[in-house]
Amino acid sequence: MTSTTQKTAGVTGAVVAAALVGAAAGILLAPKKGAETREDIKRKVRDTKQKSYEKMHDMVEKAHHKSSEAIETARHKGKDIAEQVKDASEHTKDAIDDKAKKLEDSVADARTQVEDATAEIRPRSRRANPST
Repeated sequence: MTSTTQKTAGVTGAVVAAALVGAAAGILLAPKKGAETREDIKRKVRDTKQKSYEKMHDMVEKAHHKSSEAIETARHKGKDIAEQVKDASEHTKDAIDDKAKKLEDSVADARTQVEDATAEIRPRSRRANPST
């Protein structure tokens, strides 16, 4: 139970107790025969008990409804967050793939430049040093 529900239950319990005490005092102080008084007390107790059960049932129903709403809200938020994480991870993966492709292209370009430079330098080197 939440603190608001607990407070409501406490107030409801206090009201029921006060009603029982008031009803009992009214019955006991009324000028009636003992059998009538006992019957009045039984009736009041039954009525108050029934009202208490109904009130408690209503409170349980409200608590159940609110908890169901909270669970549903949490599910929706969880799905939204999961979707955002999925989108962000896909975006990150795409960005990494793009960077990796650019890096591969740069390495291939650098390799080609080194090979070209090597091919250009070898003939000069052989001409300058014919013994190798």
